[in-house]
Amino acid sequence: MENQEKNSQMIVDDVIGQIGSGRLKIGEALPSEREMTQLYHVSRSCVREAMQVLALLGIVRIRPKEKTRVQAFQIEPFIQRISPLLFAQKGCEQDIAQFRLTVEIKAAQLAAEKGADEGLMELVAAMRQCEDEAQAAQLDLQFHKALVRNSGNTLLKIALDSVGSLMEYSVAHNRRQISTHSSLAILIDQHEQLTRTIAARQTEKAAELMKRHLRLEENREEIEK
Repeated sequence: MENQEKNSQMIVDDVIGQIGSGRLKIGEALPSEREMTQLYHVSRSCVREAMQVLALLGIVRIRPKEKTRVQAFQIEPFIQRISPLLFAQKGCEQDIAQFRLTVEIKAAQLAAEKGADEGLMELVAAMRQCEDEAQAAQLDLQFHKALVRNSGNTLLKIALDSVGSLMEYSVAHNRRQISTHSSLAILIDQHEQLTRTIAARQTEKAAELMKRHLRLEENREEIEK
């Protein structure tokens, strides 16, 4: 069993290495199962195990009666699969909050540099009219994703997209915490104020507003005034 795991990992590492070096391209078919057993001198079960690992990581696509092909890597499906384990970790909420502060404050600043408020006010208006909390939470999530997209920074967008399920968890968690104290209306007001600040190209103010918006304790204090 130990040798099989070692051999399977060898195949996984080799395929990833070939993709990284450009020898294997996106959309290209991998050798057949039989060819891979001969190529790596391993059993078919080793090859199958390696392909399942690569598929789980989102690196290859396996379909019945089709060749296994390399696909564009997306980390979000993988994170989504392991998110229950991450949520179980002590301090998970704090870690996510710190990550969001790092990414979204900078995104707000960059969006304000361009005055890029595309789609934000429409989401704010939709939130004001929404009476269903689950739908409102999704609109809240869409607002934050749209703001990062408006920053124009591809790496910030990838960073946020890569933790999609954690981001969804964070938004829902924060809304539950706020709702136990008072109305969620103040969060919508903050969204609107942030949008107007971005449109006015007030970079430092946009960064400060985002910082305050994401700091749950400060939101509680403002609500309780």
